[in-house]
Amino acid sequence: MTISTYPPQHAAVPMKIAEGGTSATTAAQARTNLELGSMAQQDAHAVAITGGSATGLTSLQVLAAGATTHILGTLGVGTPPHAGRVINLVFRKDLQDGMIMQPSVTDTMGGGNITFMNVAGTIIGRISTDATTTTYATTSDVRLKTAIEKLVGSLDVIRVLNPVSFLWKATDAYGEGFRADELQQVIPQAVTGEPDALNEDGSIRPQGVDYGKLVPRLVGAIQELLVRVEALEARLV
Repeated sequence: MTISTYPPQHAAVPMKIAEGGTSATTAAQARTNLELGSMAQQDAHAVAITGGSATGLTSLQVLAAGATTHILGTLGVGTPPHAGRVINLVFRKDLQDGMIMQPSVTDTMGGGNITFMNVAGTIIGRISTDATTTTYATTSDVRLKTAIEKLVGSLDVIRVLNPVSFLWKATDAYGEGFRADELQQVIPQAVTGEPDALNEDGSIRPQGVDYGKLVPRLVGAIQELLVRVEALEARLV
């Protein structure tokens, strides 16, 4: 239905929602009758979706400098949200990168590309880049430590490790490393998860190994060997 002004030579003007056309007497009721939802009522500077879903979006941008986007619950990118994950990202590996982290101002100054914190808000690690390299850093500040002592007995620890070769079931590709369940018995801080753990749907919850956690023991073992070698050399002089 078109509502025109009088006289006819004047251009047509839109009818205000509050003036009718939706069996409503207020703008809020008109929005409800038109099934516009709560987003139509939000200020442009503070849009909040507190229920339901937004579908059909081709892009989502945060343009204001220093602006933040808060997502409460789960977010699915390329796939519906997954109940067990805060962010679930699915992409075509044969066509594109899953995620790109690129600084907008400088390659050499500032914080990490990704910063990890504990519940108390203390930084516990960073993934940082410069113009050519990537650094994976776990927090190691001396101010966060106590009871610091020299690591001893590293040669005995290394002696019982069981390095193995294997084939990955998924690809039949060759690999080298350790069995996580065995390594956990010797250097537990290098292993995450528990042997034979399962997800709620019965799928495998795999253990993981952080090979960087082996470095202190490897360095300690080398130092212990150097002491023995130097002692033998001293006898030969």
